[in-house]
Amino acid sequence: MYRWYQEGMQAFTHTCPAGPGVYDKVAKELLPLLTKPQLATPEIDALVKHTQPIYNSINEHLQAGRDRLLELNSYRQTEAEQIRQQILQQDADKRIVDFLSRLCDAFGVEFEGHSEHSFTIHPGDHMQVHHFPELKDEGVTVTFDRETALVHEDRLFLSWEHPMLTGGMDLLLGSERGNAALSVCKLPGLKTGELLLEVMYNVECVAPAYLQIERFLPPSVVRLLINSRGEDLGEKYAIEQLQGLPVDLGKQTIAQIISTQQEYLRRMLNLAEKQAATRLPPLLTTAINKMQAELGQELQRLTALQRVNPNVREDEIESLREQMQLLHRYLQSARLHQDAIRLIIAA
Repeated sequence: MYRWYQEGMQAFTHTCPAGPGVYDKVAKELLPLLTKPQLATPEIDALVKHTQPIYNSINEHLQAGRDRLLELNSYRQTEAEQIRQQILQQDADKRIVDFLSRLCDAFGVEFEGHSEHSFTIHPGDHMQVHHFPELKDEGVTVTFDRETALVHEDRLFLSWEHPMLTGGMDLLLGSERGNAALSVCKLPGLKTGELLLEVMYNVECVAPAYLQIERFLPPSVVRLLINSRGEDLGEKYAIEQLQGLPVDLGKQTIAQIISTQQEYLRRMLNLAEKQAATRLPPLLTTAINKMQAELGQELQRLTALQRVNPNVREDEIESLREQMQLLHRYLQSARLHQDAIRLIIAA
């Protein structure tokens, strides 16, 4: 069998797409030889000699039928190298470890070191949810290192696209956990005790899944940082500058601050909502223009193709027109949803 595979078809040194065709033609000679208790070398030589021209003939036929244009478009070296570099860059990003550790801590899931590049995750005694995504009752061992995952097939290889990460994000964003906070920050240009209100809005567009509306309106966040005069300082102070000082004010002190400043905070929140409302129309206009440009071009292509190709049906064109109308209607109905709010006290 080894000699037939290697000498007859070079199956161990080259890809062998001709193999099934060769087998069909020599099976009558091959199968009886396999049932013999002993084989003479001349019999094997004869089988190999009979196989070689058949293999060469079928292989030449397959090579002649190759779609060269398809092959050229199936692998673009420049684009492939860019994707490869992106994968390597993502693998080198260690923020994912910190994120998952903090995510587990927020929901009462145990996250512990196991070995080099590996960690164990298992349900804690005080879990905040009934089930954490992709987490078994007995726990799992995970790694963020691709080489480690290849060596240890029993360990989950986690990336930002893994269901544990994406499911954990959905779990966090779908809950009220962390959507209201108070921070004390030392910021240049602000007086001690001055209040800022940071508000995050999500752009929500509810539409049927088949429309894939996120192609034109991806998940978007509108961030505002309002001071007492109603000015937006979001561009002046980045999120990284608002990490806050390690000050534990206590629940009673926080409640007292909010109570005494309640009317003041309501006014700031109203100003934030008015400013946020002005941010939405440009986002929707950009999304609608993008949709009309992409699908309009496809519509023109199908219409032109229909003139010379009767296989392009009229219902295909009508379906695309209807899709454009639906997308336009749903995009216009997008609204802002207040997702998180934070009161910041200047130190």
